[in-house]
Parts: sequence; structure tokens; C-alpha cells
Amino acid sequence: MEALLVGIFMKAIVPAIGTALSTIAGLGMNEARKLIKKKTKNEAAKAALTHITHTVETVVTNLEQTLVKEMKAKKRGKKKLTQTDISQLKARAFEKVISQVAEPVKKDALLAINNIHAFVTDKIEKTVHDMKPTERPKRRRARKKATKKK
Repeated sequence: MEALLVGIFMKAIVPAIGTALSTIAGLGMNEARKLIKKKTKNEAAKAALTHITHTVETVVTNLEQTLVKEMKAKKRGKKKLTQTDISQLKARAFEKVISQVAEPVKKDALLAINNIHAFVTDKIEKTVHDMKPTERPKRRRARKKATKKK
């Protein structure tokens, strides 16, 4: 009788437990695959954004060293660029950055951001702002008190 019960148990219950365990293991592997895939995408997006940021910094520095100084020299005494000059420089910087970044990098960046144009434009603005020397407030000269001659 006991052998009969063990036989029934082995034929019916063990395969059911095995099937349940393999299903659980399969789900676990599927979740692990999803997690690895997500982590890989995140790393690729992070690397792409870092690459774009470095490209922006390089392009802006290059334009500052070449074009901006050249434009200021042509202004003859006027050290400030006009708003039109600034807009042209930003557009040129954007074009250079986009042309230097490979399509797969742009695609990876879009995993983390929705608008690459806005991202690059913001990075250009930030880099230009960071390059500007901080202006200290002008100090007032101390007025000399007039001494009265008696």
C-alpha cells in the first residue's frame, strides 16, 4: 500500500512540482534578461549624453578661440558681440556638434531624452555661460575728504 502511494505521488505530484519550478525559473530568467537589457540601455544613453556634452565643450571652446576673437577684432573697439552675432555663433556651434556626433550616439541619447536639439542647445548655453569670466561689482573709489585750509 505504501509503495502504491509513493508511486502515485511520484507520477502525479513530482512532475507538477517540476513544472512549477521550471516556470518560476523561466520567469526569473526573463526578468533578469529585462533588467540586463534596461541597464545596458541606461549605460548606452549615459555614455551618449556624456559624449555629446564633451563634443559641445570642444566645439564651443574652438569657436571661442577662433571665430569670436576674429569677430571682435573686426568690430574695432567694440568688444561686445551683437545679438545677431551671438545667434549666428550658437547656430554654427549647433551645426558643428550635430555633424560631429554619430547617428548611433544620437539614437542612444534619445533613450534618455526626448529632444536632442533642445539638449544640445542647452549644453551650448551652459558651456558659454561657464566660460564667461565672472564680473566683480565695480568698487567705488573712496572720495578724498577735502581739507579746509585756514
